[in-house]
Amino acid sequence: MASEENLKEFDTFVRQEMLFNQQKFTDDEDENLYEALLALILLWVKQNKTLKFIKKKINQAKISKNLLKNLTKGIEIQAKILLGKTKKIDQNKIIYEGLNIKEIIKRHKNNVQNSAIRFANNLNNIKESEYQQYFERELKSYKKSTEAIYRTVSSVERNGFEAEIDKKEINRDGISGWTSIAVLDRRTSAICAGLHGKFYSYKEYKSRGNIPNPPPRHSRCRSVLYRVSNGENPKNYIKETLTSFLKRNPEIAVEIMGKNKYLLFKNNKIKANSFVDITGGRFLTNEEIINKFKIKTKKQLKNVKNLKQSKIKYKETINNLLINNK
Repeated sequence: MASEENLKEFDTFVRQEMLFNQQKFTDDEDENLYEALLALILLWVKQNKTLKFIKKKINQAKISKNLLKNLTKGIEIQAKILLGKTKKIDQNKIIYEGLNIKEIIKRHKNNVQNSAIRFANNLNNIKESEYQQYFERELKSYKKSTEAIYRTVSSVERNGFEAEIDKKEINRDGISGWTSIAVLDRRTSAICAGLHGKFYSYKEYKSRGNIPNPPPRHSRCRSVLYRVSNGENPKNYIKETLTSFLKRNPEIAVEIMGKNKYLLFKNNKIKANSFVDITGGRFLTNEEIINKFKIKTKKQLKNVKNLKQSKIKYKETINNLLINNK
């Protein structure tokens, strides 16, 4: 059993992560500037300005001008909270998907500029009465993409800070490894769902940096690796398994997995994590699941000797395959 002290520490850790995931990662001034740019684009379109003119203005706009400064400042605040000391961040060493933070923001700016140009171009293809709705959708998309930058890059650095703490814990009391913990809800990705609760032993992986598929596993990833002390059972830190969560929340399960996969999961005693292809970061197809677990289909059931069709209760069908083997 996990000690009361360690469970308390774990609960504090989870609360901190939840609070982190609920924070507003954005810059109001920057959003206001982009909103003003969209408003100007609307005006220019109404004034019949050429697309060439509008493109020039968009390229001159200072999109996300404060993003690098504010993101770096936010990460330094995280470092102080986690490490208890001020830490200067080297922007060139923040790497995600092979890009440093400056390159990530440059890519973001290019994407935003292209979106703004597309916004201007598409206004010519919709009714003027739909302008406001399209305007709000574009602004929401911008906010979402900016938030993704904050969350993902911050997560990369947070793992680095946790690695520093790992070293201290290893030298002090030792650790047995790390457990992957996902936020289970309708936004949970296939790969994070599949790895939820997976334990990585210190005997096999000498640092969290050696662990395959560590968080962040994708943009806006909310999964974390939690340090497990020596002598502790990693299962004690899993509040709920993916299987129990999906059984308890069938509507969310259908939303995450799709109806057919959910029925395969529901009618067969198989752990939900087994439905995920970790390498591909996706759920297995229905056919792959049926073949992997040798689930009997309607045709196979008909061929079983002395089987009376009337005694079999079929509750669901999946692409004409009956899954209930009872």
